[in-house]
Amino acid sequence: MAALNSVQNRQRELHQLQESILELTQLFKQLEQLVSEQDLTFQQIETSVTKAEVDLEAGLGLTTEAVKDAQSAKKVRSNSWSWIESGIALDLIPTR
Repeated sequence: MAALNSVQNRQRELHQLQESILELTQLFKQLEQLVSEQDLTFQQIETSVTKAEVDLEAGLGLTTEAVKDAQSAKKVRSNSWSWIESGIALDLIPTR
């Protein structure tokens, strides 16, 4: 009788072990799914960061060009005012 109880106990323990292994297998599958989903999210973030970097570099180039254009326009306006002021001054000089 003791041998039968021992075998039955061993069978229960093996059954519990089998259930634990199945649960662990399910957990690993769930973990794999989560990692896979997060990988997709990280790839999307990386793509967005790369695009933002390209856009920032393009914006920097446009800003640099705009500053140069503004400086050129300022010089032209300054020179134009000099010519206009000179013309006004010449008109104000009385001629005989």
